[in-house]
Amino acid sequence: MPIRDGNESGEKTREKAINLPIIASSAKFPKKIGDENKPIGIDNLVVKPFISDDLSRKVLYNLSK
Repeated sequence: MPIRDGNESGEKTREKAINLPIIASSAKFPKKIGDENKPIGIDNLVVKPFISDDLSRKVLYNLSK
């Protein structure tokens, strides 16, 4: 079992003022997870199963901000 879930990890990262993009990965519907995770600082989302090109594109997009 994981020590903490993605939401807790995102919150801890933001609390420490670590300025890195957070890209979540989930099997949930994208709009639903995006809406509930925006307040904790999730920058983007890839939905499982995902294509590696989609993940690469989102990583590059978030790093270029």
